[in-house]
Amino acid sequence: GTFIRDYMIPELEKKHGLFKAGYANYLMGLSTGGRGVVMVHLQNPGIFVGGAAFSGDYDQTTEPNDNLMRNVYGPIAAFRNRWQGEDNPVHAIEKDPSRWTMPLYLAHGKNDRVVSMSHSQLLYEVLQKAKGNDFAVTYNAVDGAGHDYKFWNSQIEPALRFFKNPKSFSDQPK
Repeated sequence: GTFIRDYMIPELEKKHGLFKAGYANYLMGLSTGGRGVVMVHLQNPGIFVGGAAFSGDYDQTTEPNDNLMRNVYGPIAAFRNRWQGEDNPVHAIEKDPSRWTMPLYLAHGKNDRVVSMSHSQLLYEVLQKAKGNDFAVTYNAVDGAGHDYKFWNSQIEPALRFFKNPKSFSDQPK
């Protein structure tokens, strides 16, 4: 996060005019990149106007035996502050809801065997509680879909439609 916030975004803005506040900057990611969408927004307020996160994991404390998280943060018993602190998007939003300002399209396959869809459901519920029903956040739980590119590719078009008009988004194409 530090590299993206303190080096990458400023350099891309300076050299190429990208990521200027107030411009049409969007985030989209899948799996760990879905988590990245949420983390990058939280660490870079005011830059991104919309995001789409597919099949992400957003509260590592719900799966303390996950090998990826244990390798990144260490065992939860020894490093609880890492697991519950700034790198935990759900906890960060619950602690300070004002930090979340970006409309978000969430999607998760109901047959995902890699990342439980409970992560997307939880993030959706936390955002609804923190921001209210008038805030643009959509959660699409897809029957029969797994943790794969077939599912993720199917979500690109709805995510792009969401970006065009998040407040009146419908999951049905027009």
